[in-house]
Amino acid sequence: MKLPFDDDFFDLVIMIRVIEHLMNPDNAVSEVYRVLRTGGLLIIATPNQASWFNRLLLLLGHPILGIDLSTKWRYHYPLGVTQVISGHVRLYTVRALKQLLSYYGFKVLKVKGYPQVSSKTRIKGRIFIYALDRFFAIKPTTASNIFMACQKI
Repeated sequence: MKLPFDDDFFDLVIMIRVIEHLMNPDNAVSEVYRVLRTGGLLIIATPNQASWFNRLLLLLGHPILGIDLSTKWRYHYPLGVTQVISGHVRLYTVRALKQLLSYYGFKVLKVKGYPQVSSKTRIKGRIFIYALDRFFAIKPTTASNIFMACQKI
């Protein structure tokens, strides 16, 4: 739906872990573009579909983490991880998110990766996994999560 703000109203819009829950991300991104002033910033963060652990899970024949397979049944992954019902309807890679934002007129200024911080998906007592997650967060394309700073041009 249309946001209740005039065109060119904001200098900054922040969408932290929102876009993956939207049925119509195109509307959301175009509305953000509309309400941002030229030169305004969009900060967006979302899980990374191509994270190091999703790549490993696919290689081992498991579904990726982050997309609901069912609204009731939960998939059981290795290391005692059970699927969390997340409400995510889509996931993005760094490249896909960049392309989506560029399509709507944003210039991507900075891309960073960050490790999984949600206690819902942590593996208790697995310090090695946490260390790997922090290591792979150095490179955004393999990080658990994507953080982007974009500018309306």
